[in-house]
Amino acid sequence: MIRAISLAAILLLTATPAMSATIVMCDRANAIVPGKVSHFLPSASLPPVVNDDMLVNKDLSALLKIDSRYWKCVGSQVLAMTVLERRAIDSSIPLGIRPACTEDRRGTAFFEINDGRDDEWFICAQAGGHLQWRPIRLGI
Repeated sequence: MIRAISLAAILLLTATPAMSATIVMCDRANAIVPGKVSHFLPSASLPPVVNDDMLVNKDLSALLKIDSRYWKCVGSQVLAMTVLERRAIDSSIPLGIRPACTEDRRGTAFFEINDGRDDEWFICAQAGGHLQWRPIRLGI
């Protein structure tokens, strides 16, 4: 969620000549990976207002070979997500749309979103003689 300035306003600002900046917009309230990068503007005009959800002119050289959907903001840094976080992004499924736990999904996990309440990881595993989705306890 962008609080102080909308994406449309940033894009409008990029059309006017001004000091160019690299801007990363962070979704710190993301239910799957808090701090997930929501927008990456590699060459934009510096907006008049910069808020906590924007990081400006950070060194992104270590991340350029990684798809920006797998970036996250931690404090004032932009980092690559962990493998577990990447899998969560790729496999996040809204509540009530759980896929079948079949042999080809054995060992895979997904994150079930429940409006920020009781969000939970599940893994397709053998239990009681058949495959079923089992909750994963992360010890958090």
